[in-house]
Amino acid sequence: MRILALYPAFDASLNEMAMLWEHLGDTRELDCLVLASSKDVLKAHESSEGVEQRGRLSIHRFPALRPAPDILDLGESFRPDMIFCAVTENLLLARAIRRRTGAPIVLHNEYFLDDLTFLRKRYHGGIPPVRAIAGRVGRMYLHRTCASILVSNPVEQRMPAWQEYARLHYLPWPHPRPPASAGRETRDRYFSAHVGSLSRGKGAANLLASYAALLRAQPAFRLRLVGPAVDAEGQHASRTLQHDFPDRVSVQPRCSREEAMDLLRQSLFVFSPARRYGWGLIGDAWGTGTPVLSRTEHYDLRDGINCLVAPDARTFVHHATSLIEDGALFDRIAAGGRETLQGHSLDAVAEVLWNILQQTPRL
Repeated sequence: MRILALYPAFDASLNEMAMLWEHLGDTRELDCLVLASSKDVLKAHESSEGVEQRGRLSIHRFPALRPAPDILDLGESFRPDMIFCAVTENLLLARAIRRRTGAPIVLHNEYFLDDLTFLRKRYHGGIPPVRAIAGRVGRMYLHRTCASILVSNPVEQRMPAWQEYARLHYLPWPHPRPPASAGRETRDRYFSAHVGSLSRGKGAANLLASYAALLRAQPAFRLRLVGPAVDAEGQHASRTLQHDFPDRVSVQPRCSREEAMDLLRQSLFVFSPARRYGWGLIGDAWGTGTPVLSRTEHYDLRDGINCLVAPDARTFVHHATSLIEDGALFDRIAAGGRETLQGHSLDAVAEVLWNILQQTPRL
């Protein structure tokens, strides 16, 4: 099988889906050509290599991924069986390549039924009734355009509307297991690292309120923020925490995956401050045996089983203090995370994706 994949960013040392494609190339009869942007805005990373070969996985990076003649010629010359389009923003390019090759489009959009994440604000102006109508129209268009649509938000499978779309498939988000987890006895019980970009959508305001309350309540506690602040709310959260706690909050724009895993293994817990997003951090926390605190139950998070829900700063401080003092609680939440992670392993997700690709009709 020959797959042409389109990605906004692609690095097998940083991006979970990139690791999955490399794994598929190593374990299945699959050749994959990836066309991607060279700059990963959410990870403050720009790839230095324009062309990269990793086994049966070929990666070509461009300053901008668009229907330019050189990109279209490269896609056509590959003679793909299928076009794998990551995120709807790449659909214009996917359609242009389809016109040249006749290959069907498989769309991977992490969310599909959740209009707060499915649609850009420019399509509805923030007006709920308009958003609902625009969401229905957008979903119908995608369903007509794509041979298969992959959704990685497990919550949506339980929505009645899921049954309205015959081409929908659930693809678990892959979480490569880190080399080793760490027990509570080896950790700094007064330290937490937050690895990921900061923005309004990713709960920057809630992160600021929650960690500020904890830092005031626990004078020995320290925080490391790793990742870019990509909008005004993210920048405000980062600046305020640094200003108010200059000796206990440190910030760095990026780090390697190995460094990030080391930081998580040192942390008493990690925090998912938004009502959605942040799946990579959640999975890495589960893999390193690090308890997750979350603003709400989203994704595969279940309160008291693989996370502790903290809807406000007061509850956040209570849960963090409990983890400092209660080793049994730490062990129970960490064990729940490790169990959940099994369904998101590279082997498990590769099998699901491979079956979907094989079932997708080809010309």
